[in-house]
Amino acid sequence: MDKYAQSVQALLDPKIRAGVEQELAGLGAAIGTVGDDQLPSGVAAGFSTLGGLLMQVKTQRDAMAAIRKADPGVQAVFKTMMVAIGEDKDDAIRGTVRSSWQVVLAVKSAQFLRASNEADKRAISLSFIATLDQRDARDLSLVSLRRSLALLADAHAELAAGRANGARDLLALLRDEHARWADRQEQIEKARREEAAEHEEES
Repeated sequence: MDKYAQSVQALLDPKIRAGVEQELAGLGAAIGTVGDDQLPSGVAAGFSTLGGLLMQVKTQRDAMAAIRKADPGVQAVFKTMMVAIGEDKDDAIRGTVRSSWQVVLAVKSAQFLRASNEADKRAISLSFIATLDQRDARDLSLVSLRRSLALLADAHAELAAGRANGARDLLALLRDEHARWADRQEQIEKARREEAAEHEEES
């Protein structure tokens, strides 16, 4: 999505617009290699469709004309992916992810009840809190991804309609959102590394 946003940004500048068609087509080919096993079904289907739309761009001599032609399909793809992620924390992918975290939390609750001393109970309590933080961070990451898709869809629509300034403003918001998403991803990975290190010390 970040690479696609960069390509849309390039289309706003006539000086660097040449060659974007091939870049978009190459991105479409790369997206087409994403397997169904790598993404949830709704998102995977959207990626596959988006890849096909971008592959068609190379048949157009004018990238802007291609963007206008592809916009209805692109909007449908982004909407499909947003629905697949879920608007609510208990919906779609967000709901599935939350349910998996609830199982982990239930196990920790059971461990707390079985703990025989205060030291163990304290350790399990701290682990429970850390797990809550990880669950919330993962959901915020999905919320951020969904928001990014919405911003990119709107930017694409603005560009297709010839409203360059609107597209620029939306892409600026998208860059900020992507930075927040990347930061959350780093926090999640850091928490995973710290948890793995703790397990190694315990073993």
